[in-house]
Formats: sequence, C-alpha cells, structure tokens
Amino acid sequence: MFFLGYTVSGEAFEIEGERWEAVPEDFELAKRGMSLAEELVGRGVIKAHPAKVMEGGLEGILGGMEMVKKGVSGVKLVYRVGEV
Repeated sequence: MFFLGYTVSGEAFEIEGERWEAVPEDFELAKRGMSLAEELVGRGVIKAHPAKVMEGGLEGILGGMEMVKKGVSGVKLVYRVGEV
C-alpha cells in the first residue's frame, strides 16, 4: 500500500495517461490533518522557518540553491522574481 499525495484533493486525476480515481478516505484524512495543523500553528506549537529575503530576483535563485547545497538550512530563502 502507498499514499499518493494527489489523492487528498478529493478529485480524480491523470498522470502520464494513467487515470487515478478520487480516494474519499484520503480526502477526509487531509481535512483532519489540515484542521490539526491549523490548530497547532495557531497555538504556536508549529512555527514556520524564518524568511530571509534575498537579492537578485529570479536569477538569484541559483545562488540560493548553492547555499542549500553548502548546508544552509532552517531558513526560507525568498526571492522577489520581479526584481533584477
């Protein structure tokens, strides 16, 4: 048995010509999971990584990928794609 994340949408989908039917149980599980996550975030039990706004716009992303390769973690690197 395996879990395919697309099934949490509650809708059928197609991947590479193969049709996958909706799985109501997965949709219900996702709804319960999201409610729990919402509660935990609201209580401060779960927190997002701090965001670090980076320079360079879309082209700067390559530098960010290199930073991750070198071990940067625990921070969300944010790039404003409209910047140059």
